[in-house]
Amino acid sequence: MSEYEFRVERLTPANLSDVQALWGQMYSAEEIEQRTRIFHWFALGNPYVSDELPPYYLLVDSDRVVGMHGHAPWPFSLGGRREQGFMCYDDMLSVDYRGKGLGKIMLKGVADLRPELAGALWHNEANNRLYAKADWHDFTDFCPFVKLYDPGPLLRRRLGGALGGLLAGPGRLALSLVDRLRGRARDDGYRLERIDRFGDEFDDFFASVEDQFDAIVVRDSTYLNWKFVDKPFTPYARWAARDADGRLAGYVVFRTFSGEDGSYGQVMDVLADPRSGAFSVLIQKALDEMRAERVGEVRIACTHSGFAGALRGLGFLQSSHVLHFMILHWEGRIEPGWETSARHWYLSYSDGDGDCWTT
Repeated sequence: MSEYEFRVERLTPANLSDVQALWGQMYSAEEIEQRTRIFHWFALGNPYVSDELPPYYLLVDSDRVVGMHGHAPWPFSLGGRREQGFMCYDDMLSVDYRGKGLGKIMLKGVADLRPELAGALWHNEANNRLYAKADWHDFTDFCPFVKLYDPGPLLRRRLGGALGGLLAGPGRLALSLVDRLRGRARDDGYRLERIDRFGDEFDDFFASVEDQFDAIVVRDSTYLNWKFVDKPFTPYARWAARDADGRLAGYVVFRTFSGEDGSYGQVMDVLADPRSGAFSVLIQKALDEMRAERVGEVRIACTHSGFAGALRGLGFLQSSHVLHFMILHWEGRIEPGWETSARHWYLSYSDGDGDCWTT
């Protein structure tokens, strides 16, 4: 096949049936119905789309849609300067077109059409290799943190079912004892409250802290309500912290999952002023709430060095698993050196799309 037989074009509502046909190669009818509803929220409901077209691009062979790539407008703050960029997600090729280099053609075609800064997070290994072939820059130091409550699943994976199961009970007792000796994060006078919707004060809060981060997605009320309130299916827990004077000091969003090895908790997003102690208070609240649901572990993706130190103080360990954050068209848009480490990018699980398709 020659790349000149193919073209990349913007998805229109009339092409939604073609997208559903691609999904049909991987998902059941029930899953397609559910995915369609999420698609309407994630793509058609994206508040940053200015032309009312879904933020997807299609790889077309003659009149047949054979590939799709999500390329959604996303606001960034780069050293305190706001810039509209994109986050990428949901890549798919028709089964009979795979293994022929067409994924690279699709990504290159989109890159030619959209020269703005773009990021991508939550890759599987195949997509990570694909994006690398299309000249995306990879950060290999973005590793999540994990706090274990039940070491049983890990021990069974490492040592086998019988021996791992035998050691699971003593392991739980040891972790519980260490937690008690470590103690809890001090509340430092912060008051915690549930969040129904994110109001205008979250806009002011983000504006007050954005210059404390090199590069960060703009986490204002528009973004936060879209990602964590208006999303169908998924009930997030949302908490805010206020200081002794009642001023907003930060927020945390988390949820629980059921996996093959039991349930686990995940902090989807958290933001606080690094100059305050609110971050530890918010994470402690998330731990308390998820532990009450008897999760075996809690996971968080966090790249800020100060926050990482606070996580270690709360008993989190950094995993060796790399999440692979990648960027494109970054030259001239970020400070020299920011491309060398994920520490310059404030990232959380919410910056990827992995949770978007999970109910």
